[in-house]
Amino acid sequence: MNETLNSQYTLENFVKTKYNQMTYAAARGVARSPGRLHNPLFIYGDAKQEKTHLLHAIGNEILKNFPDQKILYVTAETFVNELIRSVRDNTMEEFRRKYREVDALLFEDIQFLAGKPGNQEEFYNTCLSIFNAQSVLVVSSDCHPDNLPDFSAELRLLLTVGITTQCLSPK
Repeated sequence: MNETLNSQYTLENFVKTKYNQMTYAAARGVARSPGRLHNPLFIYGDAKQEKTHLLHAIGNEILKNFPDQKILYVTAETFVNELIRSVRDNTMEEFRRKYREVDALLFEDIQFLAGKPGNQEEFYNTCLSIFNAQSVLVVSSDCHPDNLPDFSAELRLLLTVGITTQCLSPK
């Protein structure tokens, strides 16, 4: 499954600068050894387009090297909307299968879950399922996990057990 990936975003065409070399190296490591390195990879910073590019590039690189992998890129807003819909429609099992039975979950803009404890709990349990399956989790945010407002301590801790890296734009 890769219908959510933009094939235009690759590691090869990512613009590497002195501001994002560490983030690029971590992304490349995750993509080439999925589930073995830097899990989860937490990318934060003000460089929205660069973080989006890297999330898609990781997914595309995984598929290039492991074509049978099931990759899901999703924004936090989409996750929340689908969660609400699945509760309303009584389709939670389908929702959970979609998010938990993947080889890589690429999750953009986690800050959107701030102040939403029920959504955070569902995402936390999704993360645990992904880790137990030795799958990949990559998360992006506009701030460091320690600075996510109104986040549970458990989720914040879980997000920092891998590697956290800042993606900066040239000023």
